[in-house]
Amino acid sequence: MLVTECYGKNIYLSDQLVGYVSRLPDGDSEWYIAGKKAARMTSDGKILIAGKEVGHIDDYGDIYINGQKRGELGPDNDLMLTSL
Repeated sequence: MLVTECYGKNIYLSDQLVGYVSRLPDGDSEWYIAGKKAARMTSDGKILIAGKEVGHIDDYGDIYINGQKRGELGPDNDLMLTSL
């Protein structure tokens, strides 16, 4: 799955670096934006905020949040968000 290749990568919002993806010991990851933990991502691509599933990354690398496409994985597996 592509999301496991996002560990240790950056998060961009409209081409501006805003955060990074940190790997957790259980195989999931955490998104840090502006220095604060913003979300958790499971190894199968589910995106959770405060324990509630709010989106996912599909097998094509598209990022969906609240049912809308909000970005995609870049060529180096960075998260390239267009909006939150």
